[in-house]
Amino acid sequence: LSSRARVTLSPEARPGSTEHRCAAMLSMLDATAVHCVPRLTAERTSIESMRRQHGATRASAAMRPCWFRLAVLRRALLLLPLLCASHSSAFQLRTSSTIDIDMETLQQFIATPTNWPEIVASSHSVRSVTNQVDRPLKIGESVEEVFGLPPILPLSVVWECVRMDDGYLEFNSKEGVPGLANDCKMIFRIREKGQAVTRVDLTMEFASLSPITPLGIPLLSLDNMLALNVLLPSAIRSKLR
Repeated sequence: LSSRARVTLSPEARPGSTEHRCAAMLSMLDATAVHCVPRLTAERTSIESMRRQHGATRASAAMRPCWFRLAVLRRALLLLPLLCASHSSAFQLRTSSTIDIDMETLQQFIATPTNWPEIVASSHSVRSVTNQVDRPLKIGESVEEVFGLPPILPLSVVWECVRMDDGYLEFNSKEGVPGLANDCKMIFRIREKGQAVTRVDLTMEFASLSPITPLGIPLLSLDNMLALNVLLPSAIRSKLR
């Protein structure tokens, strides 16, 4: 923290660009560290004397501004990877579950778009693009999934079925969600674990287009876990009654 960091912007760097945000954050960290650390070191050497002469209250008050700057510095360091994330940063999330149902029924259920809002908390509805949405998708067919909080925050993504084998489903979205993510993939691997017991593994992949996109990863992970372990088994049981 006591060493100075040199921040050099390329000629192509524009205000608001990733490089510009990185430079601004690093400059702030540099200024905070250079101003705060020496002062903190000096004040720590006299804090015991001040405490003996003037009491703990005054000593704590003298230290408070420096501790505050260190707190800011610490939070900035935690946020730096997100703020400086490359626009091409790729992410992969994995979730798995075991469900008491045969493999074929489970695969057909997952491949049918009208079931998605029932098994994914963030999914609002599905719309036809090239085919009916109340039957399993076939290779080359597409469907638009609406999620978020419509009409306040209406987000959507168009999924295309690119592979459907026994025990394997893959849906791709090259465009993804404009401004947030692209090159999205949703892959389901399904295999029998025993008689009428099936394991499903979900892998989600996407490339971030915005520094705020990584902030949603914890919620997306929770959404996936809830879908496979709670909502999917419940929805299947309801359909089979």
